[in-house]
Amino acid sequence: SSRIARPICPSRPACVCAVHICEAMCRSVVEDMCDNEDTDDFAAAAAAAAEASATSRQRRVQLVITPIGPWLPLKRLQAYHSSILIDDFEYSFGICGIVVAQGAQSHEYFPRSPAETQIVDMGTTQRSAKEMYKKLRPYFRKNSYDLLRKNCNSFSDCVLCYLSNARLPKAYRTLERMGKSADKRSGFVRAISWGQYMPNPQADSFLAKSVRSSLLASPSK
Repeated sequence: SSRIARPICPSRPACVCAVHICEAMCRSVVEDMCDNEDTDDFAAAAAAAAEASATSRQRRVQLVITPIGPWLPLKRLQAYHSSILIDDFEYSFGICGIVVAQGAQSHEYFPRSPAETQIVDMGTTQRSAKEMYKKLRPYFRKNSYDLLRKNCNSFSDCVLCYLSNARLPKAYRTLERMGKSADKRSGFVRAISWGQYMPNPQADSFLAKSVRSSLLASPSK
C-alpha cells in the first residue's frame, strides 16, 4: 500500500527509522478506521453496547500487541501497536481519539498481523467499559495523539491501570521512552527523521504518571 512507510533506510539509526515507520503506519490505520462521523458519539454508543452485553460484573480484559515495521535484531528497538479488549470489544487510541470496534480490528491493518499479533489475558475487572470510556475520554481527545508522548501504548497503559491497577509491560514501551528522551534533549528524532515527526502541541500537557494517579483515585460505581 502506498500509505505504508518506506523501507528502513540504512543511513538512519534503526530506532529513528522504527519511530518514523510507526508514525506512518499508525496514521494509516486511524485514517482507515475513522470516517466523518462523530467518533466521540460512536465510541460512547459502542461502550454502552459492550456494557449492555455483559452478563456479569466480572469482565475479561485482554491486551493485544502487534509489532510494527521491519524485524529488528535488537528487540528493545521494536515498535508496537497495542489496544485493549474488554469482553471482545476493542478500545484503541489514535488521531481520532478513542476508537471502539468489535474484535481487534485496529491490528488487521498492520502487515505483521495476524501472524505476530499476541493476545494476552490480563485478568478480569469489575469496572465497566462505559466507566472506563467516561474516565479516559477527557485525557484522550480527538487530534491530541502524539507518536512519542501520547500514543496507542500510552492509552493501553492507562486503561490497564484503571481497570485492574496493572501496567503495560515495559518491553512494549521501550521505543517510546527512547525516542521521547532523545527528542526532549536535542530534537534528535525530528532532525534525522527529516521533519516527519513533529510534536503535537495538544499533547503538551499530557503527563502519563499524573493521569494514572488520577485514575487510581477514581472510585468504581
